[in-house]
Amino acid sequence: MADGRNIVDPAAIEVIAPNFKRRLSGVTSTIIQLVPALDAAGCRIAVLGPGLPAHLPHIRIRDLWRLWRRPGNGRRRVWHARRNVEMLGGVVLRDILRMPLALLFTSASQRHHKRWTKFLISRMDAVIVRHVEALDPEGLMTALEQEPRHACGGGPMVAVMHAARQLGASEARVLRYADSGDVSGDKSSVVGYMAAAVS
Repeated sequence: MADGRNIVDPAAIEVIAPNFKRRLSGVTSTIIQLVPALDAAGCRIAVLGPGLPAHLPHIRIRDLWRLWRRPGNGRRRVWHARRNVEMLGGVVLRDILRMPLALLFTSASQRHHKRWTKFLISRMDAVIVRHVEALDPEGLMTALEQEPRHACGGGPMVAVMHAARQLGASEARVLRYADSGDVSGDKSSVVGYMAAAVS
C-alpha cells in the first residue's frame, strides 16, 4: 500500500471507476459499495480519484500512461463514468490521447441533462445517422461493437441495411430524426428516433 491506499497495477485492470468529487455523494457511495462486490466476483476493477476509502483498489493519476496498452485479455478497458466531468476525462483519454478505452456513462440520478450530457447524446445519435445515410452496415456494426449504447436496436438496423444492399439498394436517406422531447416538450431525458428510406 503506497501512501496508505491499495495501489494496483493498471496493466491488470479491465474496468476503471473514476470519482472526481472529494465529498461523499450518492454516486461516490455507489462506487464504494459496488467496487468490492465486483472485485470479489472476479471483475478486475479499480478506482481513480480522491475521496474514496484506502482499501479499494486504486490507480494513481501518474500511472495513467500505462493505459495505452490493452489489458491481458486484449480487449479495451472500460472507463465507467457516472458524472459529466468523469465522462469528459474518459473522452480526453480516448479521443485526444488515443488510449484504447470503451466509455460507459450511467447516471440514474440526473434529473435534467446538462449541456455536456446533451452533447454526448447528440454525438452518439450522429454516429447512427452518419452510417445509415452512407448505407454502411459494417461501419455501424463496428461503432456498435465499440460503443453498444449508441442504439438499442442497432443489430436489426445492421441486418436491414445488409439485406437491402443484397437486394440491390445503393443509397439511404434519413427522412426524419427527432427525440421524444420534440413531442412532449420535456428535454430533460429523451429517446432518439430516426426514419430512413433505403433504395
